[in-house]
Amino acid sequence: MKNFVGSRINIWIAVLENELKTRQYSLLLEDSQLALSLYPEQAYVYLMHGIALNSFRKYREAIKVLDDGIEWIADDPIMEAKFYENLSLANKALGENIKATEYYNKMIELKDGQK
Repeated sequence: MKNFVGSRINIWIAVLENELKTRQYSLLLEDSQLALSLYPEQAYVYLMHGIALNSFRKYREAIKVLDDGIEWIADDPIMEAKFYENLSLANKALGENIKATEYYNKMIELKDGQK
């Protein structure tokens, strides 16, 4: 992946999407971390890193990353819903059921608004 360091964000997005689809979570964790250092203003990269952290049960780290990344979303309710979904999962895993439910409800509201 280090060959792509100077490449455009579109290449990174394609790589991260492929790693997620093929469930290569170790690569997703590593590559999303590197992409964050290159593109700290890209919400999608935060989302992928949060998903990877959740997959390794690093829930507190995932929450931090997802909280940081949600600030970079610009008019994309589908992506915002994915952030809330992953925040809900991480909080539920930590036993924070009230927060988990709040995030889940926000996700549902956003998804309902897309119908």
